[in-house]
Amino acid sequence: MPQLNRIFDYVDHWSRETPTAEAIVFEDRRLTYADFAEAVDAAAQSLLAMGVQPGDRVAMMAMACPEFLISFMAASKVGASWLCLNPKFNAREINYILSDCRPKVLITLDSYMGKSLADELARVDLNAAGVQQVLVLGQPWKETRSYQEATSKQLPEFQSALLQRAAQVDPQSDVLLMYTSGSTGQPKGVIQTHSSILENVRQQSKYFFASQSMRALLHFPINHVAADVEIGFATVYAGGALVMMDRFDPAATLEILGREKITMFGQIPAMFLMQAALPSFKDTDFSSLKVIVWGGAAAPISLLRGLKRISQATGAKLITGYGSTEACGFITYTSPSDDAESLTNGVGRAPENFELRIVDDQRKPLSTGQVGELAIRGPFLFKE
Repeated sequence: MPQLNRIFDYVDHWSRETPTAEAIVFEDRRLTYADFAEAVDAAAQSLLAMGVQPGDRVAMMAMACPEFLISFMAASKVGASWLCLNPKFNAREINYILSDCRPKVLITLDSYMGKSLADELARVDLNAAGVQQVLVLGQPWKETRSYQEATSKQLPEFQSALLQRAAQVDPQSDVLLMYTSGSTGQPKGVIQTHSSILENVRQQSKYFFASQSMRALLHFPINHVAADVEIGFATVYAGGALVMMDRFDPAATLEILGREKITMFGQIPAMFLMQAALPSFKDTDFSSLKVIVWGGAAAPISLLRGLKRISQATGAKLITGYGSTEACGFITYTSPSDDAESLTNGVGRAPENFELRIVDDQRKPLSTGQVGELAIRGPFLFKE
């Protein structure tokens, strides 16, 4: 993979190298890397026109869709950081996060699963939260604008300004803000930089066999590190194709696996179990799979047996590990050669430049077999 310094550099790179290759698939929409790069630049120029400055924040309230990755890359290209709120959040949760991170621009769906997000946002003091512009995916309402209209074409008067702004983006600058629930209090924002994301994804790409032929399925909420980094940006990094669903549907995912020739299939064990319980599971076309990944929980032995049967039939590698939002994804990985005991009760080992140790409450290292906390150090860690 090319060693580039900012995450948006990979969109530009693949648009030059493989412009006609598929980048994003969503329902009946198919974007090539040329389409993707053009949409990113149009959205980035729109952000410049709205006065977005380096260090500002752009928030989105949506689920997986092309605009998720387009707006994320566009914000990164103008030196801003991007974050997502789950459209299932209520007004209190929305108000807390917006007031805490104070984004200049909010991009939102007009509704989600029968809930009007206009009504939900009407109960939020957007002015007090610092929101200056609201762009709507769908039908805009009073004092908002259509996202599609605002970003549908490039703005010639901002093309030069975008080139200058992109050239000035520091790899150590903030680019992604994810809120994660701690053990106490309200969710806390975790800030990742271009550099920390790339440090993790470069290692992940080795374990997940990333390449330009990679076709990954994404159905996680986009306020989660799996969507933003481990599957979303990691696929762009590889120059592969990202097949998106706006929600997890056990039967639909199985159908998409075969139809879209998915090569990288990552989920939590509960999702695999729901799929395995379906009558259609035994008839699913798994032949394109190269790697099957799970995380977030241990896989029960019954599930592992089923995944091993798929692996034996297709040659797909089985991998699990441990990760966190603060570490920008996985920080340990099992090996494809690991036995059932390691895959069900272990999380593998850390890459060479990832430092992990088990410590006590005084931060002193513990020996094998002792229970403590996991201390992590490395260039992939969150900024603050």
